[in-house]
Amino acid sequence: FSVHHFDDADEAVLTLHGAYGTPPTFVACVSKLGTKGNLGWDVLTALREKQGNAAAVIVHSSTALGNAATQREMRKEFDVRAFVDHSTESSAMMDELRKVVAAKT
Repeated sequence: FSVHHFDDADEAVLTLHGAYGTPPTFVACVSKLGTKGNLGWDVLTALREKQGNAAAVIVHSSTALGNAATQREMRKEFDVRAFVDHSTESSAMMDELRKVVAAKT
C-alpha cells in the first residue's frame, strides 16, 4: 500500500479526477472535515463519484464524533465506517484500518 497525504482538499479532488495522471485506487480514506474552502466533504464526494463505496472512509473530526446527526448524514452520504478524533485515532482509527488492510490482503 502507498499513502497519499493532501493538505489541500482541491488537490485531493483533482487527483481523484485524474488531473495529475491516472488516478490512484484507494483502499481507505481518512478525511478531516476541514474548513470553508478546504472541505473534506468535497474530497469524499469525489471519492464516491470516482470509486463508489470501494474505499473505506474514516472521518477524523471531534465535531462529527460528538454530533449524532452529522454522523447519520455522513454514514448515509458516504458510507463512513468510523468517526475518530485525536483521543481515539490510535485505537479506533488504527483498528478500522487494520480490518481494511486484512480484508484486502
